[in-house]
Amino acid sequence: MNKKTVNLISILTFAFLWQIFAVLAKTPLVFPTFTATVFKLFELCATQEFWQSTLFSSLRVFAGFFISVFLGIIAGVLSGIFPLFKAFIAFPLSLIRSVPAVSFILLAVFVFNSDFVPVFSAVLMAFPVMTAAVSSGLDFSEDDKKLFFMAKVFKLTKSQKIRFIVLPKLQNFVESGIFSTFGMSWKVVAAAEVLSIPKKALGAILQNAQVQLESSTLLATTIMLVFLSFAFEKILHKASGRLFLILTSPDFSKKVQKNKKTKSFQKKSCEKLKSEQNSDSVKIQNLTIKKGNKLLFENFNYEFKKNKITAILAPSGSGKTTLLTQIALTNQEVSFLFQEPRLLPSLTVFQNVFLPLFNIYKAKKAEEIAEKYLKATGLFERKDEKTQNLSGGEKQRIAMARSFAFPSKILLLDEAFQSLDEKIKKSLGQTLKKLLSESPKTVIFVTHEKSEAKEIADITVEMEGEPLKISSSFS
Repeated sequence: MNKKTVNLISILTFAFLWQIFAVLAKTPLVFPTFTATVFKLFELCATQEFWQSTLFSSLRVFAGFFISVFLGIIAGVLSGIFPLFKAFIAFPLSLIRSVPAVSFILLAVFVFNSDFVPVFSAVLMAFPVMTAAVSSGLDFSEDDKKLFFMAKVFKLTKSQKIRFIVLPKLQNFVESGIFSTFGMSWKVVAAAEVLSIPKKALGAILQNAQVQLESSTLLATTIMLVFLSFAFEKILHKASGRLFLILTSPDFSKKVQKNKKTKSFQKKSCEKLKSEQNSDSVKIQNLTIKKGNKLLFENFNYEFKKNKITAILAPSGSGKTTLLTQIALTNQEVSFLFQEPRLLPSLTVFQNVFLPLFNIYKAKKAEEIAEKYLKATGLFERKDEKTQNLSGGEKQRIAMARSFAFPSKILLLDEAFQSLDEKIKKSLGQTLKKLLSESPKTVIFVTHEKSEAKEIADITVEMEGEPLKISSSFS
């Protein structure tokens, strides 16, 4: 039994119980039967006044809704970017949420025209909901920050970061805010129309029905309000889903033709790569890093040999990842295989590898390179799948393909196989060695497992103490 069938049964059950209790109550003026209410609804629908009232009420709802969404997105984005602005508007937004809607409506009746009161009230009550939703969506977690660092390492553009990191993160929050704002707009507009009594409004019909004790009219109009809210929300749900799909779906063909910056970036990157080809090693000189009150490195010096795999052995939390981050930020020819895959969930397997290449090469060459390394890591057959469908080991293979496909002479591995089982670790280690034999790189590999270092590394450097210092080095 599907969800639609269950919903239909629920509605029919509700209608049946309504009919039974109304018949037993024998008070049609106060509690009319379901059938009498339905007949009254058809009777109302036959009048021009009812449809005019429906139209004007709907317009007020949409006016309040769109204004609330527009202002809420602006205030939410400003709150997400500027903490001081978020703190500044926190009190008025909390005050609005705390005060009953009827209080604002009654105050608005004294100030505004009756036709504008519902719109003003809807905006006032719904705007904070949208603001909070957008602001929460821009409250980036540590995982989000890791994605941003990945994007920086692989030279993604600002628009790509927004499209493939920010918007997918925002989607659930924004959609939730939109639906809550829309639902609240209907409720507040209906309540405001009851109190302000505009000439053409469903709320005014409710008010008149209440005064004249026409319960069937009151219930029939309420059914119309509920139906309109439900129907428009379904349309809104599909529209928002479609909009986010368009915004977060890559269209590489258009960018190849129109993005002049891509060509200049490609030229600049290729020139930079050529100018640094003769670099023999990665040299660290007099490196000092302090994190909080902890001194991680002090005047640290070391030279990582060209085209060798150097493993750094040190305790967890001692500063190994910080060292790799520093190397990544101070070198142009760097690729990174992180502890987590750090893939973009809105993209396919192929697109995750292709995207960084697209900013450097022409589309055809980028495609050839991406396919080459997906074949090398054994995931070419699944290139069109979304990454959510893959296992942890498969995701790490995608990340490995991305790190080798990206043009670099330095490859950083941050405990890249730590969370995987031994069989997958061994398989990935073999793949890594195979790829390095075909495309040599200077590899800096941090770990806290001696067995892993022995299996993969050409040179092992053991570090300990605070700040970290080299205690031994061997091949």
